[in-house]
Amino acid sequence: MESLFDRPVALSIGPQRCGTEWIAGYLRRRGDICLPWDASEIFYFDRHFQRGPEFYASHFKPQPQHKLIMELTTTAFDNPDAPSHVSKLLGADVRLLCPLRHPVERAKAAYFDYLKYGLVRGDIEEAVEAAPQILLASRYADHLARWFTQFGQENVHVVFYETLERDPEAFAKEICTALGIPFALPGGESLWAKFRAAFRKKETASRLDKKDEFWLKSRLDPEVSHLEKIIGRHISI
Repeated sequence: MESLFDRPVALSIGPQRCGTEWIAGYLRRRGDICLPWDASEIFYFDRHFQRGPEFYASHFKPQPQHKLIMELTTTAFDNPDAPSHVSKLLGADVRLLCPLRHPVERAKAAYFDYLKYGLVRGDIEEAVEAAPQILLASRYADHLARWFTQFGQENVHVVFYETLERDPEAFAKEICTALGIPFALPGGESLWAKFRAAFRKKETASRLDKKDEFWLKSRLDPEVSHLEKIIGRHISI
């Protein structure tokens, strides 16, 4: 298969509310990563695959300083056809990053986003009935299984939002290792500190009441156990 680009390609496939916006900000500040010039997401692998490779490539303008071409998509993760589409377009050597977040916390954050934008109303149970994606996207194990089958588990690099909350620098180092790029503090230490402070202020979490919290945890606790088994590590909030 002829390569679509003339340098390495990476794709972030984690679902919404798992740190993708932060990762994109970090990568853009570095200056050596080519991200889409006209959109934050292209939605190619789940919505626009029929438009062909030229459509996808048109969203990138690689420059000599770019070591890597990369998109961050939040909608491909739980799409059944996306792993096959990614393989067909970008090949088996694509570098796959998968930021995740504790399933309960991710669903909770998605719920508050949907409320904020008027997409749902009512308590968490009513919201999930109206927008099942709030819960379904947090069922990581089933979705990861498709990506592992297509690319091999060793080639899907899972990182956790909880690391970002505790230590943004350690999180950035994990990302760089997964993408095969050198670690850098864009703009120097002072800019990094401002970036970190702004992130923490933005991520002040809303809280569910006890009834909603119990309802959500009762539906996702089995998912947490399943996920821990397949990735071989404990996940905590």
